[in-house]
Amino acid sequence: MESLFDYKMIIVDEKAHIHYYEKEFGIVHEDCLLDYSKKRKYSFVNGELFIRPEYVVKEGNIIFYNVGNNMAMIYLPSKLTEEQLYQLDYLENFLESTNYLAVGTFDENGEIVDDYTFDNPDYDDVLGTPRNRFSNEVIQSYYKVRGKKR
Repeated sequence: MESLFDYKMIIVDEKAHIHYYEKEFGIVHEDCLLDYSKKRKYSFVNGELFIRPEYVVKEGNIIFYNVGNNMAMIYLPSKLTEEQLYQLDYLENFLESTNYLAVGTFDENGEIVDDYTFDNPDYDDVLGTPRNRFSNEVIQSYYKVRGKKR
């Protein structure tokens, strides 16, 4: 089964297209964000050498970071389209082997709205794995805003 840990980074754009960045020696997350931002012709690039994830999320993108050692970070906009929500449900399966997961939700100004931390050592039958907790707490919160259940 495919996993987030097979990639350096995964970005879901505002139209719910998935962009995969392969693990490549010498390439860091910032290089991936800069490459993505240049291809999208985002105005904030302007000769920058470093792009903050909040800037990319502010444009409506979802970012999955492979931090290494089965640890991941996810940056989310505060509002998602139905198509992005569908992709988030799909990509949740990529988090199966995650031991630690940090999630940040950002508003239209790039300010953090919510942040979550899910850690496997905290695992118990009630809370579940980081993947299950991401599904139950984060993804479900987007459905609640729409008045639906998954």
